[in-house]
Amino acid sequence: MAKSFDTNPPTEIADDEPVATEHGGGTPAGIAPGYGLGPGGGPAIWFQGGVITMKARARDTDGAYALTEWYGPRDMVAPGHIHDRDAEGFYVLEGTIDIGVGDAVHHATPGTFVHVPPQTVHDWRVTSAWCRFLVIILPGGFEHFFEELAEPAQVATYPYTEHRRPGLDEIMSVGAKYGWRPGDGPLDTASTAPPTVGRLAPDPSPGP
Repeated sequence: MAKSFDTNPPTEIADDEPVATEHGGGTPAGIAPGYGLGPGGGPAIWFQGGVITMKARARDTDGAYALTEWYGPRDMVAPGHIHDRDAEGFYVLEGTIDIGVGDAVHHATPGTFVHVPPQTVHDWRVTSAWCRFLVIILPGGFEHFFEELAEPAQVATYPYTEHRRPGLDEIMSVGAKYGWRPGDGPLDTASTAPPTVGRLAPDPSPGP
């Protein structure tokens, strides 16, 4: 059965446009205006086996932060990697996810928050049938890494139609632009993830 993760279909916007289309008044000149998004609001993309909805991008916050909402199935992973410039914060809304940070593993359930400092290896794996969680990125800008490697999601459901799956060379090239590099995280994500979900390396299983 398809699982709807929000109530409104996602929309596609260009990288140089703000997430919100309506803004409130009262913000001083020269500061990005305030806004609100309802459930499901914000542009969404299909990325490495899951869906990311952009709640705030660097353009919306004068570069202070970006906020993304993730929805992924069991065994969706982020193999070990390092952000040279960015910190990340994970907050679990529904489901469970293991998040490795440095040499520690956090078994995150709804309400759990995990902070990842810059220059610290980390990885994660969804451990429930599906998981919905927030990722805040400080400062903003790294969210465009995901957008460059993904494509717009037209239906707010899972499962979904086949979509773009970038190869390792492209991920490394785009990652270099945003201070991303692979690393050895505390979870064994590189060897246990399904070959078609969240992999950054070719399937090591032998061919026919």
